[in-house]
Amino acid sequence: MKNLCVQGGRKLYGSVRVQGSKNICLPVMAASILNEGISVIENCPCIDDVFIMQEILSGLGCVINREQNTLIIDTANAVSKPVTADMAGKLRASSVLMGPLLARFGSVKTAKPGGCQIGKRPIDIHLDVFKRLGASWELDDEYVSVSALKLHEADIYLRFPSVGATQNAIMASVKVPGITIIRNAAKEPEIVGLCDYLTGCGADIKGAGGDTIAVRGVDKLNDTVYTIPADRMVMGTYIASACATRGNIKLTGCNICDAEGFLDVYTGMGLEYKECKDGISIFQKERPKAVDYIKTSVYPGFPTDMQSVTMSVAAYSDGKTVFEESIFENRFGVAGQLKKMGADISVDKNMAHVTGRSRLTGADVAGTDLRGTAALFVAALAADGESIIRNTQYINRGYEKFVSNYRELGAEIIEI
Repeated sequence: MKNLCVQGGRKLYGSVRVQGSKNICLPVMAASILNEGISVIENCPCIDDVFIMQEILSGLGCVINREQNTLIIDTANAVSKPVTADMAGKLRASSVLMGPLLARFGSVKTAKPGGCQIGKRPIDIHLDVFKRLGASWELDDEYVSVSALKLHEADIYLRFPSVGATQNAIMASVKVPGITIIRNAAKEPEIVGLCDYLTGCGADIKGAGGDTIAVRGVDKLNDTVYTIPADRMVMGTYIASACATRGNIKLTGCNICDAEGFLDVYTGMGLEYKECKDGISIFQKERPKAVDYIKTSVYPGFPTDMQSVTMSVAAYSDGKTVFEESIFENRFGVAGQLKKMGADISVDKNMAHVTGRSRLTGADVAGTDLRGTAALFVAALAADGESIIRNTQYINRGYEKFVSNYRELGAEIIEI
């Protein structure tokens, strides 16, 4: 799937299951290195980022079998090898391999992470974590190398509550004797998901989901079975789609808590919802109302990964919305493409001013990142006429069965 032709103006109706979380699955896969045995990971999404992580782990000697949405990972014979640029360069989440590789083998060498070009993702916070645990590091234009004769317990303060750095701190310390304290830790569900997996393996972790996490080192971990929770960003994309098209959708495999941080924004736009036994029903009766001000923030604030799709809805809303992006400096890249569809958007550094239009018009647009490309699709659903969305391979990085799921909801899509 490289390009999509979308016929807009159709309301979405029906039911769709929300896939397992990409941003929980990837660190859990990395953490499987620590248990030196077998991890069965259920509800694992069939997406490109997961396939790349599978390739990386296979290259490190892990044996991986997939049975539909279940991964069986045997890390007993894993080895320490450099993670090369041809793999790490495709995946921003490759940085989460550093903690488990360092913990198991005493050293790690990996190319700098790649993925979507939405802004800088510096690894200095990660490196400071490893230094406090007793490791040293070297950094050149291509590779990051970290090593330690022996890691030790530490009291770590993160200058920013980075999700990846928090995950690396947890994974690096899970077998370190003593108690490691991580302060100003990230609170995201992605932290809780990783810790749930590790505690299932026998790790002793307290405080996940709060700003202080305590990790008491254990001698070894055991085999486990873990089910990946729902992907909250995929859930949010369906919510944005329903809001933009005045649709009525039932989302299964998720619950209302998965939408914390952004559901209130959409209810402010007029979205209504009803909790069900197996999910949530959402419906939008009228043209979305503008929300005055949206600022991206760490959890439980409004997530940066929801900013682009929400901008698409705001472009069609009744009123004006100001977006402030506080996480990634290039997250407004989608604005220029939305303007081709008639959106009224002005960008000044990390601020975007959106004046909603009663009509958007189909256009030929191109995605440059995962969430931005999904945002163009949401706008195309609401627009009058036909839109061509190019570079939709980005969508494959994070959305499972994207085209077929939207067709089931009534979207008119042709792959070209």
